[in-house]
Amino acid sequence: MKKSIFFETLNFLGGKRKGESFSFVKNNLCIKHKESGIKYTVEKVILSDEKKPYIYAYRYYGPDKKNSKVKRFYIKIGNSDFGKYEPV
Repeated sequence: MKKSIFFETLNFLGGKRKGESFSFVKNNLCIKHKESGIKYTVEKVILSDEKKPYIYAYRYYGPDKKNSKVKRFYIKIGNSDFGKYEPV
């Protein structure tokens, strides 16, 4: 698939382009791991290597006991694992 199609799609989904990556400043793009059902919010999509794009996403997992802020757990999803996730 051509990189320009990725750029157009990610832009349409609310991403802000910066070089070869897209950042999502709003929590409007969520994905779900098909097997476990865990939902993640997409933070950034990196397209620097056309054949190996990847996604940075996170999920919340509980408040920090020190200052009551919610903690985030980050994951990096490679293109070989894209099929394990679906849009929410």
